Amino acid sequence: MGCLLYLRIPRRGEWSLALGIIRVKDMATSQHTHGRNLRIALSRAGCLLAYVLLGTVCARAQTLGWPDGVNIQAGYFNSADKGNIPIGWELMRRFDKIGTVRIELPPEQKVRIETMQRWIQEANQNGYNVIATYHRYEHNGSPDPEALLAAARWWKAHYAELSKAGPFTVNLMNEWGDHDITPEQYASAYNKAIAIVREVYKGPLIIDIPGWGQETYTAAEASAQIEDRDIVFSVHIYSSAYVKHGPRRWMKPLDLELFAKVDRPIIVGEFGGMREGGADWAALTDKARELGWTVIAWAWNGDGEGMNMVCPSWNDQHSPSAYYPSTYFPSVYARIGRDEATHMNLSVHGDIVMGPDASAYTFAIHGNASWRVECEGADWLRGLAPLSGWGTGQVNFEVAANDGPVSRMATIWVRGGGVERSFRVVQHCLAEAR
Repeated sequence: MGCLLYLRIPRRGEWSLALGIIRVKDMATSQHTHGRNLRIALSRAGCLLAYVLLGTVCARAQTLGWPDGVNIQAGYFNSADKGNIPIGWELMRRFDKIGTVRIELPPEQKVRIETMQRWIQEANQNGYNVIATYHRYEHNGSPDPEALLAAARWWKAHYAELSKAGPFTVNLMNEWGDHDITPEQYASAYNKAIAIVREVYKGPLIIDIPGWGQETYTAAEASAQIEDRDIVFSVHIYSSAYVKHGPRRWMKPLDLELFAKVDRPIIVGEFGGMREGGADWAALTDKARELGWTVIAWAWNGDGEGMNMVCPSWNDQHSPSAYYPSTYFPSVYARIGRDEATHMNLSVHGDIVMGPDASAYTFAIHGNASWRVECEGADWLRGLAPLSGWGTGQVNFEVAANDGPVSRMATIWVRGGGVERSFRVVQHCLAEAR
């Protein structure tokens, strides 16, 4: 059984609620019956309450089981050969909570198809679940259906060639649709674009919800009007996330809870923490994870606003000899991956990033298992030898000052009771701090 519940504001300002039964499928006979739309005019205060109560009859959004991951935007760098730059796969592999990469494909940058193929091929070779996204930055937030159709036609022309590089899921277009687009306009435009893409691609198709990935109520209302059933909605979460259709405020976790009642899979295609605005991006991302959605951090590298998980950023140096985690890295990496419940836990959540000066650090191990701490590649960590204990204990270590030319990194493993946990200690060098 599937259903859709949505709110909308009619032009004359009266709020309404619609509980639309999409379909009930008889599993024995495979017969479909279509329910009747029910519209109830409500006051502004009563509408949200009824939405929450009536919404409980609906199926929650399906989860895909895709691992969390990061976005990669390489196509805007290296003017001599756009996008032909090292991605940093070796460093990425060290961070095992990254399992999906969402790769931005910007055709207007004149990136060669061979370069896009290399990104996809290398991502597959390194074991990642791959999403490929048509990205034309000047059309982000565009309400023009022709922009969306251009993306669909591009996929029709190039999907077969790109797919030779390895499997990937198509994200039809990055952030099509503004905050003012209606559910009817959104669904109509996507129905036409999806039909074109389906001529060449038959797998799950990701579509960003409108309003730069923020208008959850518009997408919920449009869902029943989108004809294709193998669609994945994608939400984008930043401090700037604003919901205009419906509550007219900064996005809140409640908006995601209500959107989760739509009978479609949902992912967070982007989330990041450095834009201005009144939305609590961390609380929103945590709510999405609680709902079981795949969340994909913005960005491994390639952002123009400083949200780059590694250094050097491609804005500063497009082909460095090596990469290292940035100071932005811990805030988003801490919000990807699934921590399984075990009988041994660490007080460390995410990696430890330190400045170039000498300093000390203490972490705790909790649980009822014996444990052993081991360190790989770090003679500069003082006082941390292979240690063991039982139950709860504290582990201390010190780092020497790093006056060298490059940052340094070590991995600390905690093993015990059949459980392994690891985190990394990253220390920037003095040159980077200047």
